[in-house]
Amino acid sequence: MRLHASLVAMTMAAMIGGGCNSSYVVGQNSGGRNGGGMAGRPAGVAGGSGIAGASGTGGGLGGAPLPAGTGGAAGTPGTTGSGGVSPGAGGGGAIGAAGSGAFVNPPPLDVPPTPESAGPLALQHLTKAELRNTIADLLGASPAAVDAALADMPADEASMTTGYLDASTYSQLQTQKIQSVAEALAAPPAGALSADCIAPAAGAAATTCATGFVGSFGRRAFRRPLTAAESDALLGVFNAAIGLGFDFPGAIKEVVVAALQSPNFLYHWEVGDAVAPRVGNLITLTPYQVASRLSYLLWQTMPDDALLAAADNAQLATPAQILAQANRMLGDARAQAGVVNFSRQWLALTNIESLYEDPTVYPSFTAAEPLAFGAELNRFVSSVLLPSGDGTLKTLLTAPYTYEDDAAAAAIYGGTATAAPGSPLPLDPTERAGVLTQLAFLATYSQPLLTDPLARGLAVWRQLLCAEPASATHVAFDANAIDVTAPRRAQYAQIYAQQSAPGTCAACHASFDPLGFAFENYDMIGGYRTVDNGHPIDPSGTTVTPAGTTISFKNAVELVNALAVNDEVKWCVTRQWFRFVLGRMESTADLGSMQLAYRAGAAVPGFSVREMLTSLVQTQAFRFRAPSSGEL
Repeated sequence: MRLHASLVAMTMAAMIGGGCNSSYVVGQNSGGRNGGGMAGRPAGVAGGSGIAGASGTGGGLGGAPLPAGTGGAAGTPGTTGSGGVSPGAGGGGAIGAAGSGAFVNPPPLDVPPTPESAGPLALQHLTKAELRNTIADLLGASPAAVDAALADMPADEASMTTGYLDASTYSQLQTQKIQSVAEALAAPPAGALSADCIAPAAGAAATTCATGFVGSFGRRAFRRPLTAAESDALLGVFNAAIGLGFDFPGAIKEVVVAALQSPNFLYHWEVGDAVAPRVGNLITLTPYQVASRLSYLLWQTMPDDALLAAADNAQLATPAQILAQANRMLGDARAQAGVVNFSRQWLALTNIESLYEDPTVYPSFTAAEPLAFGAELNRFVSSVLLPSGDGTLKTLLTAPYTYEDDAAAAAIYGGTATAAPGSPLPLDPTERAGVLTQLAFLATYSQPLLTDPLARGLAVWRQLLCAEPASATHVAFDANAIDVTAPRRAQYAQIYAQQSAPGTCAACHASFDPLGFAFENYDMIGGYRTVDNGHPIDPSGTTVTPAGTTISFKNAVELVNALAVNDEVKWCVTRQWFRFVLGRMESTADLGSMQLAYRAGAAVPGFSVREMLTSLVQTQAFRFRAPSSGEL
């Protein structure tokens, strides 16, 4: 395929410029492609402000707002190489980003690990997906009805620090939408009221029934028992509604509407009025905080009855008790949501279903293919990481099979077969190995008219090696001097030859460009090819990792096999899971916990991500928090 010279030049200029400024790959544009912009990361993460509880409803109820959450100031930066810890002020204050030098080298396995500690608890709200799942479970509403109510709610954006969804504060538009969603869906949950309480008599009977409802529903909504003040506030909403002429079901609905707009529902806090015990200089998370951390990590929804009962009975206090619940939950079908959620955010594949292809290039490509790409990714990741698979990073990165039952999507792999239900689809092991050679990754990291080796390479550099490109100045180049009939690699070489000064693009790209060129055998939608622009493709390359390891490869299959056994990748994956769980960048306070989780994974041939994860939930970084600034 040949394109007009100026179009090729403009496309390549945009890609190179983005990479040089370390601002490429994270967002997705309206066409579903990665691109967007990720600015340089701030050194500290600000805690967000909680939203106020409902102060009124469509029915005219004018009660006082429930308490607002509080946020903290941004943390100060950690020193490069030392990763200093500096929590922000206030309950939501987060930690200053650790210097990258503190974590480059994988921890040795033949020396004692760093003593454990924990950093501050970052303020996080329910993401849109968590909100959707929680409302469905809490209200007994159909997922379709919740999806319809949330359809035009703005999506969460990726954090400028961690790369994962930023759940520090709700935007104004999100806050407004939450109120309309609450009012649309807040019917009393089926079975929440006992038979003699469905239509109680007026007066004391109604108040008694409402009091019981507030206690039972509030416990599930706030994911912990209500405080006396919270019970009184919600019962006050009920009584005010009755006083305004609402019937019993209508008044109960107002209670639900108020609860769904409370920061106690919308934010991950789950504290109540419990006095958190201290262990040394750390504060123990309450059993309900631990329960919610587990449920939203593994299921993306609220704790189930068994998990809440464990919290009620103080059975989430020890690592062994937490491990027992984690193993139970990983064996549940809902665990697919957790491992898929992490994997999509980790590789920035959250919007694969909205992928668009130019019909002049792929005339038979329809909206069905991106849906199939996403379903394939979900099934493959789940098959590896859940108990039905071996749980290893090696299989995730090198498996010569996939799960694809859509004929059009399966045909992109070059055959006519599709996967039988629940069975893998074998792929050519000389062409495919693991998730990085599957359609979701390859199609996401492409441009509509060209592949994007820079984006593909930068994704590997950042997400699997936890590295950032060196800062460089974007130097303009003469597009007319580029031979667009030459092989792609030669075209980039011509551009870099014009930018040979120190500190410009050529030096910046030397680390991650080779990783991207390894994937040039795959076209814009992931189909395998050996020729591009009339020239044989050269996917070979060499790069030096952040810790100084040289990796040489002949093609993408050799590259991913080298990555799968590289200790830096194993260590980076551990760090990525901690960022995802903690909602902030890792810090030196988390180092001991990360080392323990890394050791658990490394004890299994192929590096068990599942063992690393089940070790993570037992660590101090998961079970404790550092006091916030000013906290006694």
